[in-house]
Amino acid sequence: MTPNVEKQKRILVIGAAPEGSLAVSELAKATFSSDNWKNSFLNFYCYDIQEKRFSDADHETFLEKSPFRGMRHWPIRILRKFKTMLRLDTGLASSKFAQKRIGKLYGKSKIDAVIAVGGLFSLVEAAFHFAREQNIPFTIIYVDPFTESQYAKGHRRLKVEKRWLSYATSVFYDADGIKPPLNEFDYKKKPFFIPISDPVACLPDLEPIIIYGGSFYPGLRDVNDLQPLISRKDMKNYRFHVYSNLGIQKSKGTTSFFSSVEKNQFNDLVAKSMALIVIGNKTSQKSQPSKFLYGISQRKILIGINLGQKKADFSRYPFYFDSLDPNLPQEIQKVTKDELLSFDVYGAFPERNPAVFAQQIQNSL
Repeated sequence: MTPNVEKQKRILVIGAAPEGSLAVSELAKATFSSDNWKNSFLNFYCYDIQEKRFSDADHETFLEKSPFRGMRHWPIRILRKFKTMLRLDTGLASSKFAQKRIGKLYGKSKIDAVIAVGGLFSLVEAAFHFAREQNIPFTIIYVDPFTESQYAKGHRRLKVEKRWLSYATSVFYDADGIKPPLNEFDYKKKPFFIPISDPVACLPDLEPIIIYGGSFYPGLRDVNDLQPLISRKDMKNYRFHVYSNLGIQKSKGTTSFFSSVEKNQFNDLVAKSMALIVIGNKTSQKSQPSKFLYGISQRKILIGINLGQKKADFSRYPFYFDSLDPNLPQEIQKVTKDELLSFDVYGAFPERNPAVFAQQIQNSL
């Protein structure tokens, strides 16, 4: 009698990859680990800082250099100016590029299903076209809403997203964020909690450094938001290191500014630091910054800015403190390395166990 061996599925994940350097790669690293997808071979395709390829027994990754990455500052400014004047949608334009690349790379690979992580609008659009052309299941994972401020204005992208949702088998959206538009497809929409990557197993000797890594955007997340924290006289025993899109700038007191670095290098810097700064977006309705979840996975003391009163999740992490807490220095000093290492992450956040979300996705395919 022939044993019942389950056929290995070949899944194409577009918009995120475990080896990527962008923020969404943390989601891919946690959710699509080989332990959670034992009966699948995963292909990953997404944009990144530079082109790279990776292959292993259970997955292959192709990181594509973004069509607009590497352009000098002045062409980008001109492009943005004309984009506004002419109402051009560069997301749809770059999607054409991605569609051709994806078709060439995977058109003959007998893919069983497509998972799009948005992520980038252009890549979800390219994923939709590939899945429809191949007539295979299509799942969307909304990490962030694409045109949050434009949905109410009847933005043209709504027509594009309606095609996605109409064809999609399932649509997952971040339970901490905003449900995607178009209520007629609510029966396909399923909330999920962005998982926390497997927590680090050890910590090196920690230096009195408090670190921030990320981009600043005027009116949303501004470098001046750091000022109340870095100017505190009772925090003078700590050095502040800021890695951002602002690049190297003149040091201010105990604060040094650096250019952004690749993910692996940033992980090494975080590992040696005492604490990680998490800055919330001023205008976003999303209540759970991704850096908060990243900091938990790195077993770091977290210092929040623009996060207001502690949310339910913040209070479940005993090493989170608000930057305006008058007892902040004393709270930091009380935390020991043993306490950080012994904290049961998935016991405190069972809904953010990567295996839970991975199973949700597989059930939808």
